[in-house]
Amino acid sequence: MRLFSTLFFLFALSILNAQVCVPDTTQIPPTSFIYPLPYQDTVPGSGIHNKACINTYYEQVFHVKVPSEVVFLGFPVHIKNIKLNSIDGLPAGLSYACEPDGCSMDANTIGCMKIYGTPDASNEVKIYPIALNFTFSTVELPPLDLSFPSDNIAPGKYEIEVKAEGSPDCVAAIHTIPGLIHRVYYNNNSGILVADLESIGQMDARLSVFSSSGNPVKSEKFKIDNGKSHHEFAMNNIQPGVYFYQITSGNKSIAGKVIIF
Repeated sequence: MRLFSTLFFLFALSILNAQVCVPDTTQIPPTSFIYPLPYQDTVPGSGIHNKACINTYYEQVFHVKVPSEVVFLGFPVHIKNIKLNSIDGLPAGLSYACEPDGCSMDANTIGCMKIYGTPDASNEVKIYPIALNFTFSTVELPPLDLSFPSDNIAPGKYEIEVKAEGSPDCVAAIHTIPGLIHRVYYNNNSGILVADLESIGQMDARLSVFSSSGNPVKSEKFKIDNGKSHHEFAMNNIQPGVYFYQITSGNKSIAGKVIIF
């Protein structure tokens, strides 16, 4: 029985760790299929806010909800499939992967794409424009190879800013708590930061929240239950903006960001 339990634990752990990212489409605006949106100075919260640091692990997740129809060149077209083929302009040391595997998503499905890795010392400290290269397969047209952002679909730009090693502007987003899947978001109606977790095993943890400049905003201890658990953290009088969170247990941690409007 003990051997069976051990093998089941390892099997379940491998399934959890096999996930590249967990799709979260709650923040995608009704007029778009992707979050974050390409940066436009007139659109609050748009663009890539995670800054990369040389020799520091980095992650940026894009959440995707593939619609059944989009307007292209002024005409509605019906989508069959969207496939990410490549990402141009990534700093050296960064790569990408998708959920589902293969970066191919059909109409009316959800997925996510993760840029990850450690920018190495060959990178210059500067802003790197990037482009997501997709193939759009539609009912009305032959497959279209498009670079995104695109004025035809979604104007704006994606950029990753690389800072010097040790810069306080960078928060590492390292998924190093084995067997833990997490989703953290802010409920604008209640002013509550919500953490929905799924864990193999119980553990003591701490939630820390930082402003985009790295200043601490909140720190609170809590207990992660075995299986699924729901946790709420009051964020009194917090101002709109980009915030980073970190969940720490022992010497392991996971991190990400939330945007408060």
